[in-house]
Amino acid sequence: MCLRHASIPMHSFFQTFGITTLAAVAIVLRSGSRFEFSKLKTVWPFFALGSCAALGAIGFQLYVVRLAPVGMVEGAKRALTLVFTLVFAKLFFSEAINSKKLFAVMIMTMGLLLLLV
Repeated sequence: MCLRHASIPMHSFFQTFGITTLAAVAIVLRSGSRFEFSKLKTVWPFFALGSCAALGAIGFQLYVVRLAPVGMVEGAKRALTLVFTLVFAKLFFSEAINSKKLFAVMIMTMGLLLLLV
């Protein structure tokens, strides 16, 4: 419904801007008087990169929703999230990938494939 009133790029921008702003405000408020703005110099590139990635992801999702049913898009998103979570956990945190985790990803992916049939 919201895509009837705003283009995909504008909707993605405002949604990402809102989330980023709320996250920044929450970080500042949680830190209280201890928050040092000088530390922003070291973290703002990562914050900006994360915001741009979110903008791209939301924009792509809104574009795909116009082409396929929402259930399929959400199912695919969940399945991909599980796969990438396993990969990133292994790469960045050296977490073991065991049979339970692989089975869970396999079941989720099979469910998605059943939706597509």
